[in-house]
Amino acid sequence: MKAYHNIDHVNTMLKALDEYNKTHPVEHYQELVQAITYHDEFPSETESAKYALKHIPEGVDGELVEKYILATDHTKPAEDDFNCRLIRDLDLLILGQSEAVYDDYSRRVRLEYPDVPENVYKAKRKEILEQILASGVYHIFTELKEQAEKNLRREICVLSLQ
Repeated sequence: MKAYHNIDHVNTMLKALDEYNKTHPVEHYQELVQAITYHDEFPSETESAKYALKHIPEGVDGELVEKYILATDHTKPAEDDFNCRLIRDLDLLILGQSEAVYDDYSRRVRLEYPDVPENVYKAKRKEILEQILASGVYHIFTELKEQAEKNLRREICVLSLQ
């Protein structure tokens, strides 16, 4: 079982999407729901998208589901598409939480890679966090941006010192 990228993460994203949709109706809502459901099925977004295409219900636009899943690859720049930015923000909601919540998330992510040597994990994790920070955290949930940037900088600093 995954320590962080699990059903709780998916449910948090789905709940946040539902809440957002109540006040800001979202186009292609069902495609976003399916993309959220399957986006972390595999470590690779490409593999997750392929898997999703085999399992999504009829009537759901598979191309959009694939596009939205691929948008959750935080090592690549965000597409200039509202729903792509929305799903990225939803996927990264944890970054804007309190230090304690963020630290627990960070610890749980590490547990998902038990076979990766510590020095390799730290270098790759730092690289990914720097990419997220450089690409601009939160395009829609901007009220979380300041805390997210603090959390990211703090973890990058810790990874750099060790």
